[in-house]
Amino acid sequence: MNKKKASKIIDVFQNIEVAIAIILIIIFVVPLIIGFKPYVIKSGSMVPTFKIGDVAYTKKVAFSSLKDGDIIGFRLDDNTTVTHRVKEKHDAYIITKGDANKTEDAKYVYEDDLIGKVYFHVPYVGHFTSALNKTSAKVIVVVIVLVNVGLAILASWLNKMEVSNSQEDSSELNENKDCDNIISNKQWHPFSFIEAGLSSIV
Repeated sequence: MNKKKASKIIDVFQNIEVAIAIILIIIFVVPLIIGFKPYVIKSGSMVPTFKIGDVAYTKKVAFSSLKDGDIIGFRLDDNTTVTHRVKEKHDAYIITKGDANKTEDAKYVYEDDLIGKVYFHVPYVGHFTSALNKTSAKVIVVVIVLVNVGLAILASWLNKMEVSNSQEDSSELNENKDCDNIISNKQWHPFSFIEAGLSSIV
């Protein structure tokens, strides 16, 4: 593999990684900074509004500000988070229902259960984050890291080769200049014999 081809491969991988990093930052980091919390939709109870793998973004709001028709995120228990629509809003509790469900949720949502109101969602992205929790995905991540290490080593080697070649070229150029100077110093001119004579006298 020549240096140009290797450099192009490194550039392609780096550009892809930068693009993925920017997308992930926009989808996950930026919303967190401005107060939104992402949740991956893991069931079809809100189809067609949300599909499995979509990411819904909630923001904390006052319990009293919610109204019928709002979509909220709430804790069903310590391990389960649900994203459903407000069916009936009461002063002390809320009755919710999934858009695809035929019946209302059995458990009422109280103020302490509320996570926030859903403002927007991004489709399909949750499939990526869910995949990262699987063993196969972790293996892929390890492979990507190893590839990056390999590319970094290759890039370092290419830089050293380039510096070495540059130094060799510079050395050859200096040698050529020295040779030219020696030749030019030994070139004959009309007073050469006088200089030679003076040198011999001295």
